[in-house]
Amino acid sequence: MCPYVVVGDRGTIRVSDDLGETWHAPTSPATAAALRGLVAHCPFRIGIAVGDDGTVLVASGDLETWRARVSGTDQRLQAVALARPVAVAVGDGGTIVRSGDEGETWAPVPVDTTADLRTVALTSSGGGPAMGMIGAADGALLVSRDDGETWDRINPGFTPPIRQIHVGGYEVDGATLLSATILAEGGLWAWHEAEGGLTRTHWLDLPAYAFTHASAPGGPSALTVLVDGAAVVYRYCMGCD
Repeated sequence: MCPYVVVGDRGTIRVSDDLGETWHAPTSPATAAALRGLVAHCPFRIGIAVGDDGTVLVASGDLETWRARVSGTDQRLQAVALARPVAVAVGDGGTIVRSGDEGETWAPVPVDTTADLRTVALTSSGGGPAMGMIGAADGALLVSRDDGETWDRINPGFTPPIRQIHVGGYEVDGATLLSATILAEGGLWAWHEAEGGLTRTHWLDLPAYAFTHASAPGGPSALTVLVDGAAVVYRYCMGCD
């Protein structure tokens, strides 16, 4: 069974081994900085948390032990993604730092933007290099196709601040292209590299903070968006007029 992990202010890390019924602190807290981003892979038991002042914490094989790593920046880091062994963290002022060894060592990646970067997602398939996308506070999107070593800004015709991205790959004429689901102010948007533009797929009247695909025990997976005081679940109708 895969554990649950959450992070928060003052270096808070909590782990649950019983599907969220009980929570405990790891045996080795590693920072007093606020932690703002987290990625945890199971069954490999790898965790990376990032936060204020360029903080990066890594747990490998044991989520009870988190070790500080030098990130190469003192900027606030907002989010982190992992496509083993590549990890990418992003933050304020156009900050991108990259690791090629599951978070053990990091180096800054130059990029042509000074916007605050809020979210990052990576995907890999077929043994090729990891591809990824970064979303910025000014609505910009950055795309990488080379394990996060370089990032190119694209103009999706989109300006609302981006809060979260999920990416995937699809095949067209033997080439792997990117697709993305993007959460921003006003709703959820879809982007496909072959088409280039954005399409709003779901409207949201409430402030939205995150989305995932979740399911009740034994039930189908459904798109779930966390909004003020509630969770909005979109279910696809199979027998509608």
